[in-house]
Amino acid sequence: MYINGFTRESVMKQIKAKNLGYPSYCATEDQCMYRAPDGNQCLVGCFIPDNLYEEDFESEGSNVIFEKMPDKMPMIKEALWAFQSFHDRYAMPGFVFFEKIEQELIDLEKHFKGGLK
Repeated sequence: MYINGFTRESVMKQIKAKNLGYPSYCATEDQCMYRAPDGNQCLVGCFIPDNLYEEDFESEGSNVIFEKMPDKMPMIKEALWAFQSFHDRYAMPGFVFFEKIEQELIDLEKHFKGGLK
């Protein structure tokens, strides 16, 4: 499931370095964002290098982002899409964010073990 040298540990490390511990949500725009106004980055946004980020990305799904920079993404497109969907479903305060993210990675690893399903 992981690509480009990433592992669950390195994915979590990058997320913890770039995410503020809650969903990257812009209340004024009422949407999840790769990069929110407060500097928070979503689960996919954490893997978009600063020098490649464009504001236009905010209107793009994770599949499009993957196609634009597959060599920067931490996992196969199908897993990345599921990971982004998880993030979008839990875009609410009041739960242990990083623990939920790591559990989702474990669940995705089980799902994608042995290839695509």
